[in-house]
Amino acid sequence: PAMTVSIDWLDFTVLDNGFGLRQVFEFLGFDASFFSDTEHGARGYKSMHKLGDYAVIVLSDGREDMGIHVSIGGSAINHVLTHYAQSKHYAPTPFGSDLAADWDFRPVLVQFLSDIQSIGHITRMDICADDYNARFNPAQLWEYNNNGQIVSKFRSFTLIQSSKSKGESTGATFSAGSRGAGVFLRVYDKALEQIAKDNTCEHDKWIRWEFELRDERSCKVADCLIQGSELGVVFYGLLLLQFCQIEHLLEILLFLLHLVLN
Repeated sequence: PAMTVSIDWLDFTVLDNGFGLRQVFEFLGFDASFFSDTEHGARGYKSMHKLGDYAVIVLSDGREDMGIHVSIGGSAINHVLTHYAQSKHYAPTPFGSDLAADWDFRPVLVQFLSDIQSIGHITRMDICADDYNARFNPAQLWEYNNNGQIVSKFRSFTLIQSSKSKGESTGATFSAGSRGAGVFLRVYDKALEQIAKDNTCEHDKWIRWEFELRDERSCKVADCLIQGSELGVVFYGLLLLQFCQIEHLLEILLFLLHLVLN
């Protein structure tokens, strides 16, 4: 596909007193034996529990008002949704470790988010749009910004470029806003990142647009998805809300809207 839109990170805090550590593991669809304890906690919690080699951690033993915190990295989202779905008897692949490639995961994602909201609240959600034709790149966006062609609710913009000693580029990231705020946007060369990491990439041109949403903003996006909004339309709406004017924005938005709806 020319573009895909997905959730690339999800953090939430369980505040329901009826949910202990075992109940949280079961909520995710796993037996407690799947998790191993680490030597140290994090983020003010004394204990950390990790799901095998997957990017899933559960934090516990904090103050009473801190509840239990769950963090799911992008590479583990489908794995968690699979086990969650199977535990709820939603999944059509009971013998597989991952969802079938052609299975529509959206109803499960919506139910997962809805269930999270009923026992706690979402504290972070990253939504990314992967453009496999690289129609716009970080350097172009930086140039638009320097030329005064961007009017945005964001107040700060940065461009970070990395390279090897011989000058070969290993990455480029354009970012808008700050990570401490409720909304942060990064646009980066995912192909270069993959090549630098694994020395290979299945896509020659791959730019990722990624919104990092925190606290109230992430909860509002979850509510939109629960109420039936398509993920691609939500992503498009976020761009429209944050950028008041870019001379090339209409072209960018029409391009993104066309791709997320097709």
